[in-house]
Formats: sequence, structure tokens, C-alpha cells
Amino acid sequence: MSSITTLLKKSWGLYKTHAGTLIGYSAWILLPFLGVVLLQPLAETGIGTVLILLFAVIEIFFLVWVEILLLMYIDSVINKREQNPHALHRTSLEKIQPMLVVAILQLIIILGGFILLIIPGLIFFIWYGFSQIAAVLDNKRGLEALNFSRELVQGRFFQTAWKFLGGITIIFLIYSVVLGMIVTLIAFVIGLDPKELLMLPEDQVPLWLDIIEMIGIAVLIPFQLAYMTMLYEDLKSSKVTKYEP
Repeated sequence: MSSITTLLKKSWGLYKTHAGTLIGYSAWILLPFLGVVLLQPLAETGIGTVLILLFAVIEIFFLVWVEILLLMYIDSVINKREQNPHALHRTSLEKIQPMLVVAILQLIIILGGFILLIIPGLIFFIWYGFSQIAAVLDNKRGLEALNFSRELVQGRFFQTAWKFLGGITIIFLIYSVVLGMIVTLIAFVIGLDPKELLMLPEDQVPLWLDIIEMIGIAVLIPFQLAYMTMLYEDLKSSKVTKYEP
């Protein structure tokens, strides 16, 4: 198995080379968010509440669709396959329903583990952490996707857990530092104390901060998915038969 450093370097190289396309796909998640922002003046009215809820549902749809798009595009880059945008868009829409089924099953099992005890929940989280990727990239369905994910972890649970949690944590920490620097700079420019922003209740957070955070998420998602796809492909190419819990 490749090290975290190697996986991060490869993921960053892919992200940097294809940033325009990756962020372009990821930016689709900003559209429903923009709708919610524009509807805020109507938030206290009945029709406003209904429309905001509708846009929240649309946001979930876009998140799932964008994740599928990005996974398929990243996989085609890793495996050096020709990319056909029209075929990619069509196929990604077809995969939404099976991926949602897998995501719901995954959520139920993991939450069930956490309800029992913390340790089973963490084990299930790692075992089934690649289920959605398996549904998208290897056309696994339902429980088949969950079983396939667990097979990838078989025999190297702690190695996989370290690379899974460690890599994502490092990416998130880098993202948090960069985002914090940007927010701090803007706060100083407009004459605000950055510490005061952290103390504001949710309903008083300035709109510009919400927008920056959403843009940051759109930039972050492709990098995280590139890392997870790299790890997934690495696990597939080095499957073992020995089992450890």
C-alpha cells in the first residue's frame, strides 16, 4: 500500500493539473445555495420557508450528482481513459439512484454501530467507507457495494484506517488554515475583529462569510475525492485475503 504522503502528493498533482475542470464541476453545488441566499428576505413567510426547503433538497441532489461526476472524472484521469463530457453527464445521472441506495444503507449500518458503542461505529465507518465509490466506479449495488468495500479493508484494517482518517484530516486542516487566513484578511480589511466572528450566533453570521465557506467547500471537495479515489484504487490493486477485525 502507498503511504499517506504518496497518496497526498498524487492527489495534489491530479487536482492541480485538472483544477479548472474539477472546480467547474464542484461549483454546481453553489447554485442551490445561491437560491437559498436570494430567498432569505422571504424566510419568515410560509412560501419562503417552503422554497428554502425545496432548495435544500435540490442542494442534496446536486451534492450527490457532483460527487458522482467528480469520482468518474478523477477515475478516468487516474486510469488514463478518454473523457467524453456528454457521456460522463449522462452516466452520472443514471448512477444517482443506486448510489443513494448504497449511501442510505451505509448510513443506517454506521449509525447502528455508533448507537451500540463507539468502537463498532468506527469499525463500520472504515469497513464501509468505500461503498459509495464502489457503487459509482465499479457498478456495485446495495449490499454488494458494502461487502466490496469491506473486502478492500480485509487484512489491513489499521493501515486503511490510518490512511483514510489521516489523509482526510490533513486535507481538512490545510483547508481550515487557508480559509482562516482568508477570513482573517477580509475581516481586517473591513474593520472587524476575527475573534468576534467566531462568537456570532448562526443567524447573525454575515452573508460574505457564508459565501466564502461555500466556495471553500466547492474547492475542497475535488481534492478530498481525488485522495479517496487514489486510496480506493490503491486498495483494489493490493487486495489481501487475510482477515483482521
